[in-house]
Amino acid sequence: MQSAFRLGRILGIPIAVNYTWFVAVWIGAWSLAVSYYPGRAPGFDAGTYWTMGIASVLLLFASVLVHEFGHALTARRFGIRTRVIVLFLFGGVAQIADEPPTPRAEFLVAVAGPLTSLAVAAACVVAYLRGASIFRVHAVEPVRDALAVAVAVEMA
Repeated sequence: MQSAFRLGRILGIPIAVNYTWFVAVWIGAWSLAVSYYPGRAPGFDAGTYWTMGIASVLLLFASVLVHEFGHALTARRFGIRTRVIVLFLFGGVAQIADEPPTPRAEFLVAVAGPLTSLAVAAACVVAYLRGASIFRVHAVEPVRDALAVAVAVEMA
C-alpha cells in the first residue's frame, strides 16, 4: 500500500486508493461529461453533465469495490485475512494475506468476485425494469446505454 491513500475500513478491511485512481476518475468523468452525455442527452448545462459523469465513475468504482469484497469476504470465510483492498486505474485488488487452504477454497475465493458482480448487475436490471414500470416511463437511451455498460463491466 506504498503508493495508495488509505480511506478507512469497511467490515474491518482497510480500503485504499492508488494515485492512479484519481487519473481514472478524472478521465472517466471528463469523457462522460464532455462527450458522451451531451451527445446522448442534449439540452442540459455543463454542471449537470459533470455531475452525471462524476456520479457514473464513482458508481463504477463502487461496483469494483463490491466485487473485491466478494473475494475478501469469501477468503475470510476460510480464515484468510485481507490485508487491504486497493482501487487503482484499472479496477481494484483484494490483497489476501495467505493462500487458500484447499483448491476448492481457492476456486470459491476466485469465483466470488465475478458472482458478486453478476448479482449487482442483476439487481441493476431489476431496479431498472421496476422503475420503468412503476413510473410508466421509458428510459432514455443514455440510461439504457449506461446500464448496458455497467452490466458489461460487472461481467468482465
